[in-house]
Amino acid sequence: MAESAQLTPGEIPVGWIRWVQVGQVSVSLDGDLVFPAVRPIPGIYRFTISDGTDTVAEYIGQAAVSLVTRFGLYRSRGKKPSLPLASNTTSRNARHLLDALAAGRSVSVALVDDHATAPDGQVVMIDLADKAVRSGLEKKLIAWLSTTGADVLNRDFNPGWEGAAGKPGLEDGMELGAADEEIDRDYLPFTPQQLAEHFAPVAARGDHLAYYRASARRAADFKAAPPAGTPAEISQAVRWGRQMEKDERFWVAATLMQMFHAPDRIDLLGQMLQNCLGDTPPDSLPSWEAALGQEQFLFFEANLPSPADYSHQLGLRLDEHILVPYLREAAELNMRRGKKLEGATKVDALLTSPDTGFAVLFEAKVVSDTSVDVQFDVLRNQIARTIDVMLEPNPRLRPPLSRRRPDRTCLLLITPEIFRRNPESRLYGWLLLAYQQDPVLLQRHLAHRQPADLESVPQRLGWLTWEDCNRLHPGACPSWASSATNLSPEQADTKARSCPGLRDRLARTRPPVRQSPADSGGLASPSRQSPWWRHG
Repeated sequence: MAESAQLTPGEIPVGWIRWVQVGQVSVSLDGDLVFPAVRPIPGIYRFTISDGTDTVAEYIGQAAVSLVTRFGLYRSRGKKPSLPLASNTTSRNARHLLDALAAGRSVSVALVDDHATAPDGQVVMIDLADKAVRSGLEKKLIAWLSTTGADVLNRDFNPGWEGAAGKPGLEDGMELGAADEEIDRDYLPFTPQQLAEHFAPVAARGDHLAYYRASARRAADFKAAPPAGTPAEISQAVRWGRQMEKDERFWVAATLMQMFHAPDRIDLLGQMLQNCLGDTPPDSLPSWEAALGQEQFLFFEANLPSPADYSHQLGLRLDEHILVPYLREAAELNMRRGKKLEGATKVDALLTSPDTGFAVLFEAKVVSDTSVDVQFDVLRNQIARTIDVMLEPNPRLRPPLSRRRPDRTCLLLITPEIFRRNPESRLYGWLLLAYQQDPVLLQRHLAHRQPADLESVPQRLGWLTWEDCNRLHPGACPSWASSATNLSPEQADTKARSCPGLRDRLARTRPPVRQSPADSGGLASPSRQSPWWRHG
């Protein structure tokens, strides 16, 4: 068939549109909506509620960012609706689907094919990623649906509803104007409102979105007007305009939101945890799926308070841990005023299930190394600090953070895979491996902790990569080129062997670990003659 030029939505007759059936909606044993597998791309979808061979009702909607994310939102709104239902489209429709399935009816899902076929056999491409094209075609299809005699669940653009010709209503989690557009199509394909739902409830909630909007705006300005000037000015403009490309905040938000809102969330997260932490969850939980519980929350930039015991012990050793006189004086002033010597630790992401107390802290890296810039302690590092707050209960925080159990909390470092294959190139590579191997070192770095507190910690530390996420859920990390997930068999084997859960099976292949001559009680230095994971 020949391919014709692209047409506007108004020029594409409804009769040319082809609907592709993708499957049935069902209900899990936990009462959650389960949608058929779809790709993480924009699109137009249709729900058809049937009673035997009779069509009972239909709904047409669009996914501005990802069909996977859109269906995931229906799933979450089915369990936790936004009220009132009359003004929250997604929650209302999720209830329609659940009620229909409970009544023994079926619900099918169809998607608009992006290839429309003209009567002369020519193929017309429909760019469903284009907001104007997608929205225009959606309106046209809703108007057509209202003439078929079916009960149409759409209110907007439906002549059967009073006021349908007016301003369209909003889907849950959406706002009009710029808030209805993804922050960045490549690096954070979610709307500001969708992202805003993933910041923890705190007493004084700042404008988290301002950072993301500003970075996305700089990137858009850079694309629209390439920089000019001296080489130094151009270089600065490139770093400023393209900062997002290596920004951990964008990478971790985009990746974890894609996985969190996937229809098979529990399976995905359970597999991720098993790959990185082994088969056994902490504190005798029977499975990773059980650990994830009935309800999950994902928060970014969550602040976890520094342990009071750490500040107390540090205060007894200021001369040793603070080398600069004016900093020592500032620390002493803080102590006289009753202030802690360390502020809250902002974890890049936190996944938690309040009904089980299980949680995972994520420390995300792209090209940067772990931080050692702690004002009042030259020996404190970012990994140890995060482990420390992981082990501290937070009863004064708001739910669900207050329900996190330290003994059921894990820490995952998430980085590009090249650094997991070459851990010696980053300080965090040495530290994470050492903390997994050497309880003595962990006790030295967290001297205010009792040995019993640290006994299970090595088994609760894992290393995840962006490539892992893309392999589990293709498109999960939109900022990562698809070619990055196409590893050679040797690289894939390296990845598998790096998982702590597989270490026991590999124990016989490990050569002896060579101790560093610089510190007989410190880090074990992996032999350069063999891959690092053999020393895991």
